[in-house]
Amino acid sequence: MPSAGRSPAWGGPGARGTYNSSGYETGFHLIGNQMGGKNGTLRNFVAGYQTPANSPHMRGLEGDVTNAVNSGEAISLGVLPVYKGTDPAIPTEIRMYAVGNKGYRLDCTAYNRATGGYSCSQRSSGAKLSVP
Repeated sequence: MPSAGRSPAWGGPGARGTYNSSGYETGFHLIGNQMGGKNGTLRNFVAGYQTPANSPHMRGLEGDVTNAVNSGEAISLGVLPVYKGTDPAIPTEIRMYAVGNKGYRLDCTAYNRATGGYSCSQRSSGAKLSVP
């Protein structure tokens, strides 16, 4: 059961987030739209904070993978929501792993909180390894 003040359905794919005291909530794509993630598939979404957790932080990591694909690299991608907070309907982290056939590597965790942030142990694009 979602905590008080939260939208239990968060509006579903494509819906605008609702505002509460913690910030905007949105539907995070697990596999980003620019990477072929489906907008109309509920299993591709989790509840999350829009700014800055989803955009620009998660979107930046997705952009990294998309750029590698656009440069001709075949990528194997895994995305895992991690639920260890007090609200069982909202993951606290989104873990993203990507391995390319030409050496691309990404191993990052995006933090699903009002302040966003991410940390990476590998990000071969050369972009920042972390945002607090």
